Amino acid sequence: MNKNKKGFRQSVTQVSLVLLMIFGFQFKVSAEYIEGDYMLLIDCDHSAVGSEGTTTGLIVESFSHGGNGPNPFWGPLTNTDVDASRITNSACTNMGARTIGGVVVFTGKNFPCPTQPSCEFAGFQIHAKGGNAFMIDRMRLYKGSTLIQTWGKDDGRAWCLSTEPGDDSGDWADLVDGCYSKIDFHIKSGTSTQPGKQV
Repeated sequence: MNKNKKGFRQSVTQVSLVLLMIFGFQFKVSAEYIEGDYMLLIDCDHSAVGSEGTTTGLIVESFSHGGNGPNPFWGPLTNTDVDASRITNSACTNMGARTIGGVVVFTGKNFPCPTQPSCEFAGFQIHAKGGNAFMIDRMRLYKGSTLIQTWGKDDGRAWCLSTEPGDDSGDWADLVDGCYSKIDFHIKSGTSTQPGKQV
């Protein structure tokens, strides 16, 4: 391919992605730009409550599982530190109303999986980094421009991440089933489990 043409096409798609993030245009990024990457978005805006954001940040860890027998393999693949400045209360405000509907907390290509039978990229484990609670209203996972899984729904039941006891009280009490230090989100089933300590 002509280098000038290739450079122009890359520039156009990069500019399009920047405009998408700034103005919240409809999530339609070309497969050429993403090249099969995974992209995880968190919507932390819930109309029934306030202060859904956090000042302590998150850790987003992708994981795989597989193997035969009673003890199947489970292991981390990648680890992403989500800075608190990207998920503050003000960042979460009206997030659910935007067409992109969330903040990008993870991107990655197809993952290398350990040499275990039937091992596959299986989900994400999200960790609270501190005692300032964070609410997840909804999450969506894309591969390229294709939506492949959704957890939750806009203004529905939510998840609470925190390391501090009592953060599921007040106006959060009717929306979350406790707060946890870490939560697993499974891709195939679209379900979640709480391996972390309930606080």
